[in-house]
Amino acid sequence: MKIRRFATAALVLVAVVLMSTVRADAQVLQNVPSDALVVIKIRNLKSVSDKVAALAQQLGIAAIDPGMADPLGAIQQKAGVVNGVDKNGDIAIFVPVSAMDAPDAGDKPAVMLWPVTDYKAFIGNFPDAKEEGGVTTFTMGQNPTPSYAVNWGKYAAVSQDKSLLAQKPATPLTVQGLAAKELDTKDFTILFNMASARPKLLAKLKEERPKALAEMEKEIAEGPNAKYAPLAKSVFNRVMDLAEQFVNETNAATYGALLTNEGINTTTMAEFDPKSKLGQRAASLKGSGESLLSGLPEGKYLVFGGCKADSKVIGALITDLIGPVEGELANLGDDGKAIASYIEALRKSIAATDASRFGAAAPSGQLGQEALFQMINLAIGDANAITAAQKQMFEAQEQLTALLGGGKMTSKTTITPKAKTVAGVSLDQFQSQINAEGGAEAAQVQQMMAMMYGPGGPMGYTGAIEGKSVITVMGANDALLEKAVTAAKSQEDALGKQQGVTAARKQLPGNRLAEVYVPLDVVISTGVAYAQQFGMPVQMQLPADLPPLGFTAGTEGSAVRIDSHVPSQLVQSLVAAGMQVYMQMQGGAKPGGPGGL
Repeated sequence: MKIRRFATAALVLVAVVLMSTVRADAQVLQNVPSDALVVIKIRNLKSVSDKVAALAQQLGIAAIDPGMADPLGAIQQKAGVVNGVDKNGDIAIFVPVSAMDAPDAGDKPAVMLWPVTDYKAFIGNFPDAKEEGGVTTFTMGQNPTPSYAVNWGKYAAVSQDKSLLAQKPATPLTVQGLAAKELDTKDFTILFNMASARPKLLAKLKEERPKALAEMEKEIAEGPNAKYAPLAKSVFNRVMDLAEQFVNETNAATYGALLTNEGINTTTMAEFDPKSKLGQRAASLKGSGESLLSGLPEGKYLVFGGCKADSKVIGALITDLIGPVEGELANLGDDGKAIASYIEALRKSIAATDASRFGAAAPSGQLGQEALFQMINLAIGDANAITAAQKQMFEAQEQLTALLGGGKMTSKTTITPKAKTVAGVSLDQFQSQINAEGGAEAAQVQQMMAMMYGPGGPMGYTGAIEGKSVITVMGANDALLEKAVTAAKSQEDALGKQQGVTAARKQLPGNRLAEVYVPLDVVISTGVAYAQQFGMPVQMQLPADLPPLGFTAGTEGSAVRIDSHVPSQLVQSLVAAGMQVYMQMQGGAKPGGPGGL
């Protein structure tokens, strides 16, 4: 079938079940061929529908769209598929590997597997159905394009490409490892079957690589940066090598989502061959179950988080990524030395760092008078080595600014040793002055810099704490600076103890390399406040202390995974706030009385 035209209702259901979780078995995969390229699986339709309906009621969406009170029923009515459907069964859509040869990327052939209790009753939903040779031809819903169906056991296989239904798969898809776990535990999963895609992907990479390289070399040779052509070629080849390595060493990639009473959880995962280099690198990265937020002060943030990993493994990964490119830097003279110096400093910093914390504090002052970028960074490890690497980075940045600015932009960083003592910690001050040439454009650059970093430009403080860590605070006022230094000294886990963070952690993997939280209510409130400074009549009120979005990155065996949690309370409040803004735009009254929400 043509997935772009086929089963609009089913694709709507796919979007809906991004927010659901249920129990089911793997029966539907018995009807998916082993060489399927992509498989989309939805578990237990009725249970999914009930959970989505409950969420719609909670968010007030069902009051606006009555169909959301019974999403499955509404979709069945729209698609004209009412009778014979097993509402407690799984549904799947698979795209065959032959789709990679289709000329139109948005017009891929696909097969949908509908769970049925009675195949004849299912076909009876379509008045124009005609059967010939075991294949039924009909039209579905409002789609005039003919669809075809055959009976594969407990499933009706439906497609707009008749050839895909010629026979039931002789060798069904077998999914192993963590990909199988995702299919069994998530209620909505997309599986990319790298085993079937690998030969064609490698062939396409081999075919397109010389064409793309030739085009890039021609473009650079005709421009003002011709001297960078060898470096650009080296970078290009390294990227292509890494792409080929990823294709060769990846067994499967999945995206899964489920809904709990607490919110929406998703997992994006790439599972590598355990014997491959990528698989071994992933297995060597050991996460932590401890909080990665200790040392950050209490306060309002746009984003905050932390990470912990074996510095030797991370250093080896960086060498894997850029090592083959570094040889070209020596041929670039002073430009190459600046890049090489920065890379060297980065390596030294990573080698000396055991863990790190970061936070972007929410600004609240006047534009141009207070920095929008108020950053806190805490590097835990060998303080002397981290400080030395930091100074080397400052020096390299001056050269890199001139290099990237094409000679029209320069920077100068002045470091004042022991400029301030806060909470018993001696801090050096760093002040960067950025100059741009070019009349009106230069003035705009300077204005933008003042908005981002305040009237004094990029400025901050950095200092070692008891030889065990280095605190760097940029763009902050004295009050925030003192809070940051005090928290770094005490290593108190103020943010990790917040109720919203604690709740999010329970929904995310306990073993993690990094954790990041985004207090979306603070982000929105900050944006609204600054929009009002520009004279925009935006009014929005959100409940205080909403739980944040939560993200973790980690490994599991030979796989790399990124997980997220979207709290239900946050979604509910954002929907209500969105309705508030909509009513304001329509000239209506504010919900919740004169004060709004």
